[in-house]
Amino acid sequence: LAALFLPTTSGRTAVLRTKPKRTLTSKLLIALLRYGGVKEEFFMELLENAIEGAENARCDYEDALNIAFVYADMEDSISARMILSGIPLEDAYLQSRLAIMAQQERKGIKQGKLPISDCFYLMGTTDPTGKLKANEVCVILDNGPYCGNVLVYKHPGLHFGDIHVLTSRYIEDIHDVVGYSRYAILFPTSGPRSLADEMANSDFDGDMYWVSINEQLLKQFKPSKPWEWGQVNKPIQAEKKCLLDLDEPLLERSLFHEFLKARFARSNALGAAADTWLVYMDRLLTDGVDEYESNILEKKIKKLVDIYYLALDAPKAGTKINVPAELTAKKYPHYMDRKESYHSTSILGKIYDEAEKKQSEKVEPVEISLDPRFTARAASSGYKYLNLWTGRYQEYLNESGPLIDNQDKEETDLKFKELYQKYKYMLYDAAEFEQTQRNLDEVFDEACTIYQIVYEKAARFKKAGRCNFVWNVAGRALCHFYALETEGDKVLVPLTVARNLAKKRRR
Repeated sequence: LAALFLPTTSGRTAVLRTKPKRTLTSKLLIALLRYGGVKEEFFMELLENAIEGAENARCDYEDALNIAFVYADMEDSISARMILSGIPLEDAYLQSRLAIMAQQERKGIKQGKLPISDCFYLMGTTDPTGKLKANEVCVILDNGPYCGNVLVYKHPGLHFGDIHVLTSRYIEDIHDVVGYSRYAILFPTSGPRSLADEMANSDFDGDMYWVSINEQLLKQFKPSKPWEWGQVNKPIQAEKKCLLDLDEPLLERSLFHEFLKARFARSNALGAAADTWLVYMDRLLTDGVDEYESNILEKKIKKLVDIYYLALDAPKAGTKINVPAELTAKKYPHYMDRKESYHSTSILGKIYDEAEKKQSEKVEPVEISLDPRFTARAASSGYKYLNLWTGRYQEYLNESGPLIDNQDKEETDLKFKELYQKYKYMLYDAAEFEQTQRNLDEVFDEACTIYQIVYEKAARFKKAGRCNFVWNVAGRALCHFYALETEGDKVLVPLTVARNLAKKRRR
């Protein structure tokens, strides 16, 4: 739960809470941590675990459930529901979904997105009590305030000193101010300079901060001096008219223009500075670079950091920023997929190469077979719903056919969602299985009949993707039925609880 603290008239703090997603590394973060002394072996172990999890997702129950929860938003958690209800991993549709998720996971791994334990993305704000000292923070996690050293970083920080080692401590009476809020970081209001300003020139307007209590990182990482201006002169801001002097139509037009400029007119210097920074960091992190070259690289990197932070603020400041020709890179590491490239042997290059090997491995198609529990239930009903749902399924195929060629993915997904909802109402007389007032025996009979119709057709075409219809329409009913049919005691567990349990096991 990430927390947004809002002051109220009562003096307490209102809190908006959202659950944090799993924490991943990035190329920028890996580069800065490696520069700070974190060993390559640490990242290679993260890589090995990530690849192993993706590889085993189709055959190992725990890895399958983990990856199903990670990508639950892709499909209404249906893969996780299938696994938790006891449907075998060998199911063709489940195998196809897990394969897609594993492929997505490998793509992220190539880009340096590695799952990492004991790290969190927390919303930052200032300490409402005013009791925190400089270099102190209050990190609030699931069990309340955390006490001990923490690493704190704000994306997209590029400076060597953008990762801070701070002390998290308990603030007396903090509960009276923030109540039962969880997953947030409070920064001090004391000190000569804001900690947020020291990290990527940011602030406390709801920014998210990467916070780590990982013991290995804390043990190995050595912080650098925080970022400050000095390598590049600030450009003179363009003179602006006071917006308050404009009449209402001009004011509205000017505000809208400024919004569009800030939102969409991304500075070329921003991308160029970030890309060139990565080139020089890659070289700096490569074994065999002598002290003389290291010093030159560090000076160039610091100049690029200033340029990058200037470019970040350029749309608001009304300034134009350029990357000097002498700083522009001529060749790029191979993992950046540029035409002019060289093969990187830094930690980022090694991560890319290992992930690339697994990405190229061909996944064999799975044989589509029907589960006897579902077919037996369909048969026990005397197939009285067979003609009804054969007709409806054909109607669905006719309606969905033209959508496949639509190039607008967002629109296509929305249309399919509307289609599935239409047939859910036909099955449940409600939006979802949990809301149905129908006799459950009849619902199970129809759901199992749909399953048989769809799977038999998918088997003829040897395409597991054709099973989409039954699981998107009748999936919840089928999972409920399968769990009831499984021998042994049953326990009703909310999906959110199961997800939290799986997350804790991953740690």
